[in-house]
Amino acid sequence: MRQIVLETGLKEEIKWGAPIYTYNGKNIVSVGALKASANIGFFKGVLLNDTHKTLTQQGNLQSDRNIKFINADDIKKLKSVIKSYVLEAIAIEESGKKQL
Repeated sequence: MRQIVLETGLKEEIKWGAPIYTYNGKNIVSVGALKASANIGFFKGVLLNDTHKTLTQQGNLQSDRNIKFINADDIKKLKSVIKSYVLEAIAIEESGKKQL
């Protein structure tokens, strides 16, 4: 997932001990690996047009959304979806759009 995100031109930073990808200093996505899964989180995910119905809410966070992967094949299958969602998240940040 890291490579997919970096292909969009986001800057990789380490925040809270995890890789966070930013655009003009604003947090766009996070990538994380757990024991049994890997996740990509979108800080303003609620604003994404989840056309592929892959995003889920992260706990009780109102605006964050994530995609959870159990194996690498799932990441490969959704590579174009992940990339399009990251690009959409960048466009949302550029527009200044905020959650209602």
